[in-house]
Amino acid sequence: AACAKFEAWRALEQQHQNQRLHTAMALPLDKLNKLLRTAALGVEVVQTATKGRGIVATRAHRAGAAVVPAGEPLAHSSKRAVNAFAGHGDFSAYERAWRKARGKLEDNDGRRHPLLVAQIASRVAHEPEASPYVLAVAALCSAKMSGPTPAPWVEDCAAVKRALGGDDSDRYAFLTDEWYAGVASRIHLNSIRADAEGDTVALYALPSFLNHHWEPNLLVDYGDDDVVFRAARPVKEGDELTIDYIHGLPQEERSAYLMENYGFDEASEIDSVSL
Repeated sequence: AACAKFEAWRALEQQHQNQRLHTAMALPLDKLNKLLRTAALGVEVVQTATKGRGIVATRAHRAGAAVVPAGEPLAHSSKRAVNAFAGHGDFSAYERAWRKARGKLEDNDGRRHPLLVAQIASRVAHEPEASPYVLAVAALCSAKMSGPTPAPWVEDCAAVKRALGGDDSDRYAFLTDEWYAGVASRIHLNSIRADAEGDTVALYALPSFLNHHWEPNLLVDYGDDDVVFRAARPVKEGDELTIDYIHGLPQEERSAYLMENYGFDEASEIDSVSL
């Protein structure tokens, strides 16, 4: 089953479409929107002209309205288990595996990304092939990588596999360096701060499709137990919904950060609007 699960994941990976420095899962848009239940929210994931996939409003939203709720996280750096798309696998076995791995990894150095990958791996290991959770993670934008997996990720993969007991179990046969790199790149590109203080980070399904803009029409609202993206101004039907990936940095630092971490430079887009 584990080998079949790895092959199912590889089959999904092979459906990727190239997009600048990144790749986006080519899960058909109708299936993706059904999976994310976008219709009830008045939004839709679409293929944009220049930025790959993004989210547009399918109805008007007043200023201040909750437009995109983050929903249950796919992974979260706090100690809780994640129950997004639950009901398709052995959730109690996942919780036990995750608690065991979390303790070992936190004793190591407590770094967030290996913890998030371990959380996803423990959940995937106890899910059916191509379950809604697996599809949701696989559908996220990932880095287009060439050459061998970076050495730090190889080391992290080995640590995660040991923490999960994967060296002694075929259940984690899918957890290869390649798989680790694919999931780690999704976390790198799509995870966001999950609280106002920045103490935690999380990976969410629907918000991961929000594209960047230097003047976004959505602002993040951190509640006690949830994250909601609210309209910064009135949003019209058909408007693309955007957020600011790096709010607060000066322009010269913003451009360098965006290019290094996301593969694009907003300066040229700002200049084209200014002309």
